[in-house]
Amino acid sequence: MALLPDLIRIGPAALSAKWVALMICFLLGIALVKRGLRARSFDGEKQRGWLIEASFLGFLLYRLITVGFDWQDIWNNPRTLLFSIGPSYALWIAMTGSVIYFIWRVYKAGLFSWRWWETWILPFSLTVVLYSLLIADVGGVTNMPWGASFDGVFYHPLNLYRAIGWGISAWWLSRFTGRSENKIAAALVLWSSAELLISWFGFQNT
Repeated sequence: MALLPDLIRIGPAALSAKWVALMICFLLGIALVKRGLRARSFDGEKQRGWLIEASFLGFLLYRLITVGFDWQDIWNNPRTLLFSIGPSYALWIAMTGSVIYFIWRVYKAGLFSWRWWETWILPFSLTVVLYSLLIADVGGVTNMPWGASFDGVFYHPLNLYRAIGWGISAWWLSRFTGRSENKIAAALVLWSSAELLISWFGFQNT
């Protein structure tokens, strides 16, 4: 139950749907962040540039880890350098590196504040919703009619549960009118609660 297939072919190249989904979500996130920063009188253009730099750094980190993990195949077929998929930890390392770089740029510019952090709540929520709609993720076996079918067995569609949970959170947070720090705390509670409920469907086997 997802909008994208596992692989997307563009000519001779086969792209992972996760990479395509991340790119789509990245573009949406940039647009939403820029709009939110302008609404709060921050320099949206400058921070968008930092975000692009951080994303490029993350991509380089991912490629370097992938080369180290699968260097023989890349040596035999250099074309796979851009499209090969590395180990699961490579993406987390790349994302962590890009986030640290971006936060360092913001901190160096003296822009850290509760209002700045608040700007990211709605974009982050909506990008998670979009990614969940694009990429399939299944959990435990279920007999519910909305289950995702694989080889005749139905599983909980965790991506749809996540899209619903985070979508409701985004709607509620968009209507929140309290202080910035209270909104951030509410967002963390809602996000963690949604993920906790979703994880229950991921571990059950009946």
